[in-house]
Amino acid sequence: MIRLLIADDETWILDRLATTIDWASIGVQVAGTARDGEEALEQCRALRPDIVLTDIRMPCITGLELIRRLKQEKMDCKVIIISGYDDFE
Repeated sequence: MIRLLIADDETWILDRLATTIDWASIGVQVAGTARDGEEALEQCRALRPDIVLTDIRMPCITGLELIRRLKQEKMDCKVIIISGYDDFE
């Protein structure tokens, strides 16, 4: 089963992403959730997810910085970015 970590600082979004989608039906297990970038990085180190679903704007470490750090630490996971943020400069 594919292991998924979901990271978003908005609790209602995080909860809905984790519970609304029938992850098991597509072979995915929600291995963990994180409410900021620092927690997401710690969870990635501990859980070694296959996929990280992350927001761009989060406290402590942004989603983009999280991706940089995952690459620096050579974590072998795919990252999907979600965001309501409208300035991608």
